Amino acid sequence: MLWPKTIFIQLLKLMVRYKPQSKILVLANLDPSDRPLLDLLFQHIDDSMLVEIAHADYGDDVAIHLEALQQIRSGSIPVPLQWHPAEVLCLTRWTEWDSLNTPELISQRNHWMRLFVCTVLIWASLEPEDYEYQNENWDYTDGENSTIIQFIDSALNLGDHVSLAALKFLGWRMQCQIERALIDEDFGNCPCYAVAMLLLSSHAKLITYFSPKPMITLSRYSLRVFKLL
Repeated sequence: MLWPKTIFIQLLKLMVRYKPQSKILVLANLDPSDRPLLDLLFQHIDDSMLVEIAHADYGDDVAIHLEALQQIRSGSIPVPLQWHPAEVLCLTRWTEWDSLNTPELISQRNHWMRLFVCTVLIWASLEPEDYEYQNENWDYTDGENSTIIQFIDSALNLGDHVSLAALKFLGWRMQCQIERALIDEDFGNCPCYAVAMLLLSSHAKLITYFSPKPMITLSRYSLRVFKLL
């Protein structure tokens, strides 16, 4: 995809520099951080969930996948991810179920697992180029835009406190990408992050956490990026 780079770079700079007329740093007002969401996930993901995720690849290499997943839950996310557990994370990402006919507790459990794997995949996409591919046709960062969609769906279904943590997480991830883009023009999925943050922040109850002006600025930014697609 070709971007009008001079325009896009200016849009990115709006997200990391004070605007002269307002002195509002958009991402700073969102308090970007990966910790609130990771802490929530590590508290809610139990051993049975990890075992279920570890079985996602038709039951292959369950013990190896499980050991890697336990390491992640302990707070150590390896970058880059290796095949174990990236393959089961990617497969679990696509989990779908009939929410209308699924008991609420099971549905919530499914959302926690799906949010966990999506969060790890997005977090680990920080340094994908370092991955030593075992298979040149496989890349755990493929389809990150779809990962973000699944991420948003589960976050919203788990309530406002999770949605807020998810918004802070995406703000943190976008900030990391912007810092890289301003150096090497690797924009990555910045447009996807911006639109995802807009969707989360426009959630009726979530909007009250922030003053209107940062939300208006973020909305305008997202729409302007959308027009460049």
